[in-house]
This record gives sequence, structure tokens and C-alpha cells, in this order.
Amino acid sequence: MASFTLEIWDDSSRLVTFYTTRRDGEEDTETDKFLMQYHRHPRYGAVLQELLTLLFQDIGDRFGAKEVLFNRRERHAKERCQNNFPISGQLFWR
Repeated sequence: MASFTLEIWDDSSRLVTFYTTRRDGEEDTETDKFLMQYHRHPRYGAVLQELLTLLFQDIGDRFGAKEVLFNRRERHAKERCQNNFPISGQLFWR
């Protein structure tokens, strides 16, 4: 099983800190790998720029993260960690 670290990817936005994962021993984060893969693709370069604009301008600086959008079971990982739930990797909470 691969180990990973949850780390800050970008904290320059006014309302949101964006996080990513990095597999142990890897130089690039999973977010960086995704961005590099699609940035080089002629078909997706413009769409990727739109996505980044949405992330940083709309979510990061205008609206922030809305709790209602985080309704997955994983959002309770923090509580499970605090209750001795065995999780691999290091988790950092804001």
C-alpha cells in the first residue's frame, strides 16, 4: 500500500487553502502531475486554464468552500482519526 502525505498545494487565495496529496518518494504532487499532463495536451490547455480560473478566482477569492458540497463519507476522516481510526499517511488539518 502506498503511503502519502496531505499537504498544502496553494494558500494564496483569500477564502480557501487548496490541498493535495504527495506519494512518498515522489517529487511532484498528484495535482501537479494532473496539471502537467493536461497542460501539454493541445485539446485541453484552454479548458485547464478555465478550470484554474474557476478554482482560484471563483472558489478561492469569491465564494469560498461551501460545506454543502462536501457531503462524502470521507469528510468525516478527521473525526475518525481522532477516534483512533487507522489511517496511513500524515494528515494535516487547518
